[in-house]
Amino acid sequence: MSVETQAAADAGAGSRDARWKYLDHIRRNAGPFTDPGATEDEFLAQFEKFKILYAFRLRMFEGLR
Repeated sequence: MSVETQAAADAGAGSRDARWKYLDHIRRNAGPFTDPGATEDEFLAQFEKFKILYAFRLRMFEGLR
């Protein structure tokens, strides 16, 4: 693996980690229009079971643009 490839992989992993950290922050912190019960642990545990297919589909269709 070349140095450029490794650097790109490391940068991609960093941005992916930052993106998930940001999304988790949004999920766990209530906003001004959030239902007060929506931040309880029982409610948040439901999100751990979700399977998100959108990211896969987006990546699959990126080459079609």
